[in-house]
Amino acid sequence: MTPVVSVIMPAFNCGPFIAKAIDSILHQTASDLELLICDDASTDNTWNVIESFTDPRIRKFRHKSNVGLLKNFNFLLEQTKGSFVTCQDADDWSELTRLEEQLAVFKLHPEIHLAGCNGGFYYDDDTVRPCPSFESGYVTAEREVQPFILPAILYKREVLAVVPGFHPYFDKATSMDQYLIFNILSAFKGYAINRYLYTHRFNPGSSTRNLDNFRKATAHEAYLLLRRQRLETGSDWIMEGKEDKLLEFEHSLFRSRSFRAEKYREYAVYRVDGGQIPEALRLLFKAFVANPVELNIYRTAFYAFRKFLFQSGK
Repeated sequence: MTPVVSVIMPAFNCGPFIAKAIDSILHQTASDLELLICDDASTDNTWNVIESFTDPRIRKFRHKSNVGLLKNFNFLLEQTKGSFVTCQDADDWSELTRLEEQLAVFKLHPEIHLAGCNGGFYYDDDTVRPCPSFESGYVTAEREVQPFILPAILYKREVLAVVPGFHPYFDKATSMDQYLIFNILSAFKGYAINRYLYTHRFNPGSSTRNLDNFRKATAHEAYLLLRRQRLETGSDWIMEGKEDKLLEFEHSLFRSRSFRAEKYREYAVYRVDGGQIPEALRLLFKAFVANPVELNIYRTAFYAFRKFLFQSGK
């Protein structure tokens, strides 16, 4: 039988956390679901943890070599069978009524194709910081800041015919999720639920907070440009096949010393918040070399020093 909901879970090196993520889906009060998990050639015990679950609703996949989040996510979408589709990050967890409450919104508002919920960010100090509150109601692509993150949305299967997944332009970059949500809301009606139903684990070392290539620094600005183009003209460079122009735009940004300095500083803050002081200092040094007159670099360095003293118990 076709399940009501397909939940996809791309996984890579999340052995310490994935059991909680899986349990939070298997114990949903809306239990008519399938959970599709694909291990992207993890080098830790992620696959062993996945294999330890025997629930027949789980469909397990494993890549022989690492293909990256974007391709792994799109691969899983292609395997789904449910009438509704959602994602669960392998190091996060959902409240047990999440799917039930989201499905209820579709019954109340049959004209919508997407329902997203609110949530919070979990830090290693056992602190959960709620996302900013918002009023429940319809949400459109024109909204400047979307009120939910990608794993917190549930959408009808028909959406996949129009938005089949992440666009390959954002492979090994960031903001792929924002562009996907924007594409959905550009074509379909959405609804935001101001209910805390999803918890996102704050991981300062995640690939999306790692400047291992320049596009991790510039892709968000590329997304903002695409969004502006679409809202003003009804089209954007990706839709027009002008990805070379978009990539040149990103290159031009990274050639700016002030832009590079701010990005290095911003990513240093993530490292400080995660207690990774040496890595934070390395990034701050790069920021200083790029633009030594930027005062925020020195403020962040002072913040890192205070964090270091706090960790040291001095």
